[in-house]
Amino acid sequence: MPVARLWDRQPANEGGPDARCMKDLVRRRSRVETPRRPEGNGRAHVRWLLSSVLSVQVLAQQSPPLPGAELVHDLRQVLTPCSQTDPRAALPGLERFLDKYRGQDLAPLDYAPAVYQFLHGDCEAAVRRLDSYFTRYARLPVPEHNQLVGQVYVSALREAAAQNQFDAARVQALALRALDLRQPPQLVGDSVHRVLQQCGSEADVARVRVTLVRRLLADEQLSDGLRDDALGSLYGKPASADQPSTVPQSIEARAIALSGQIIDLRALRGRVILLHCWASWCPISAAEAPGLAGAYARFHTQGLEMVGIAVDGSTDDEVRERARALGFTWAQVQEKDFDGALVQRLAIDALPGALLLDRRGMAHARGDDARGVALEQRLATLFAN
Repeated sequence: MPVARLWDRQPANEGGPDARCMKDLVRRRSRVETPRRPEGNGRAHVRWLLSSVLSVQVLAQQSPPLPGAELVHDLRQVLTPCSQTDPRAALPGLERFLDKYRGQDLAPLDYAPAVYQFLHGDCEAAVRRLDSYFTRYARLPVPEHNQLVGQVYVSALREAAAQNQFDAARVQALALRALDLRQPPQLVGDSVHRVLQQCGSEADVARVRVTLVRRLLADEQLSDGLRDDALGSLYGKPASADQPSTVPQSIEARAIALSGQIIDLRALRGRVILLHCWASWCPISAAEAPGLAGAYARFHTQGLEMVGIAVDGSTDDEVRERARALGFTWAQVQEKDFDGALVQRLAIDALPGALLLDRRGMAHARGDDARGVALEQRLATLFAN
């Protein structure tokens, strides 16, 4: 739709998406300098024509064309409420959105099908579609969807680490895109570090790290503390907030499992406990499920207990069914979001999450240090003593 028609259709007001898009377009247009037309028809005139064409191309690449107000409104209604809590809850609405506009050119909202693929567990296909999207558009037209789309790239990094896959150029591209979409820089750095551990080439590792360090240092929106934590995580160092205290503190918590069983960590003293946070919509949780079930089968008879914490807005029955499908035979507690009391008590802020407690109830490892190969190694050490 032409800009003039779009502008006339809806008055400029602060709440209207078209008005915001128009103001953003005007603001960006003012940053593109088009040289004045010279007098005469000689070489200077030719240079002016070429410069004008390049200016128009730069403007076109800076942002997607303006989407219709109804399209933007409908996608906001579907994705925005779920982007910070349980993205999988957006699936029914997203299916209706895609059905409603089937056959139409979504243009700048063409990232919606990629989100749909991601929520269905096909992270690789979602990344391919988003990569194609970002070759055409520099950013999303709905800024509040950055968080949800950015999760796709972080999940791709974590899948690469879980599957022992390494491609320097690919890892670098995924990490940069995740940072562009304002994903937590410490989470991105830690995910990259896990992938780099699979690489045998020191030159490739150095090249990826140097690129990301430069990107983090150039980000003026980061506080010094966040930047330091992100740089540390990129090299495998824990964040300052997660540094162990000089006097270890035991972890105590009580919760009711979906089975009705009361989980009391104090009562489980004397056994090694793994608290595992997951979600039915998280593809990394699914990818790590076989290894987790294997660790439970191997160490349960030696004294390992696992407690699953589903940070998931699905119904109780849906969580039970998903846990059964993934092979999680241990007790499951459900928290609807990250504001849940147990999640807050354990300081879990990312999925999948894990906290490993020793026989005294002391925190032995957390996060990626209690997942995958690292978990197997730590359990072997704990049960060898």
